[in-house]
Order: sequence, then structure tokens, then C-alpha cells
Amino acid sequence: MSCRDCLLDELGKTRSAFIESVADLSADDFVRIPLDAKMNVAWIVGHIALGDDYILKEIQPEYSRVTSERETLFSEKASPHEDPSAYPTMPDLLHYFNGCRQRLIASVECLSMDPSAEPAPEILDRFLTKILRHESFHLGQLLLLRRLLEYPVDYECSEENK
Repeated sequence: MSCRDCLLDELGKTRSAFIESVADLSADDFVRIPLDAKMNVAWIVGHIALGDDYILKEIQPEYSRVTSERETLFSEKASPHEDPSAYPTMPDLLHYFNGCRQRLIASVECLSMDPSAEPAPEILDRFLTKILRHESFHLGQLLLLRRLLEYPVDYECSEENK
């Protein structure tokens, strides 16, 4: 298995863990900012999706769905909104979230491993490593938010994510 295949496999696992972590949230809790957390699940989900979309914009712009509205809501400079109506609905945001990863993986799988290719394979692998690290960091925040929202965090991961 190549380094890229391993990275793609891990990206699939972190995405599955993310999906498991939001699957049982109510639509209200998806956008609620608990206590002094200063963030909500909706912002994290949109932020992670936007990260995938930024990489797509770099490697295959035709597959990117970055919009100024999404950047305003979910960039690293954006602050989570107290007003739930500022966000897309939970199903719409999860659709964007899943679609970004599917497009990213499909794009990466089509790219050449030839060292002279654009983007160069080692640069692409660095992008994928950055996404994996970024998503893992925010998965930790998501688990903290689950606890603050009084959802269990000691659930068993699916076999695929172990």
C-alpha cells in the first residue's frame, strides 16, 4: 500500500468517526454553543468541509465548491454564530461535508503518482497529511462539545474506525 493509499484510508476513518460523532445530535444541539465553548458543531463541520474544499481548489479547481458565503461562515477567521438561522440546515451542511470529502478522494485517486506530475505527489501527500491532522484536531473539539451538550463520548467506534 502506498503512502497516498494509507493517507486516503485514514481520511476515510476520520470522516467516519466525525459522522458517528454527529449522527445522534439534534438539529438544535448541532448549532447550539454550550456554556463558554465559543463554538458549535455546525461551525466545526462546515470548517472541516471548507478545508477539503480549499485543497480541491488547489489541486482540481473545477471540483471545488468554495463560496464567499461558506468562507464567511466557516473560515478560520470566522466566529461561530449564536443565531442558528445563520447556518445551512443540518442535512444541507452534512451533505456539503460528505460531498467535499468524496470529491477530494475521487480527485486524488485520479492524480498521477509520476514525480513530474502537477501537483507533485509529495506535495499532494503533504496536503492530505495536513487535512488528516486538521480533522483529527477538530474531532477532539467535537468530542468535547458532545460532553458539554450532555451526549455520551465513551461510545465504541465502529470496527472500521479502530
